[in-house]
Amino acid sequence: KKRLGNLRSSFEDAYQAYQWLERNRDNFKGHIFNPIIMEITVSEAKYAKYLENTIGMRDLEMFLCTEKEDVAKLVKIFRTDMRLKVNVGFIEDSDQLQFEPQRDIADFPRNQGVYAYLIQMIEGPIPVLNYLCKLYRLHNVVVGDDRIENHASQLPPDIRVFFSTDSRFNVVISRYPGKK
Repeated sequence: KKRLGNLRSSFEDAYQAYQWLERNRDNFKGHIFNPIIMEITVSEAKYAKYLENTIGMRDLEMFLCTEKEDVAKLVKIFRTDMRLKVNVGFIEDSDQLQFEPQRDIADFPRNQGVYAYLIQMIEGPIPVLNYLCKLYRLHNVVVGDDRIENHASQLPPDIRVFFSTDSRFNVVISRYPGKK
């Protein structure tokens, strides 16, 4: 009920689409996931800030379908017929997470303060997690405590986004000299 209330107050069009879908879900071929914001949860409330600063708002209200025909049908209904501003996307149905971090979290020196990847802090249906990993690389977004700020230059080059306790960092590599 709380998630539904949040959807209603923050994403009115997505709420209307959700209500319609609840009444018409049997008219579709594959599985249709509710808006991502309703499908995923963080393991601890204090981790929500990392997720909210990584995933775009338009994606949080997105409906995901496991059949391409359902995507076209929902887009027509939601966007054309109902004139709602919601996104609908396609995802492969899967029972296995298809993305893994490039290195084990234990490979980071303890003094760097790294303690998890963002994907380890959230739970949800595997297809939705695969979608978020593909789009936002959650499996390679590092979360650490405040010590990580002092060791940013020592992080491996494949770590492009990381968080300290209260800050988000994006690493940019120069094209010409190749420096961070």
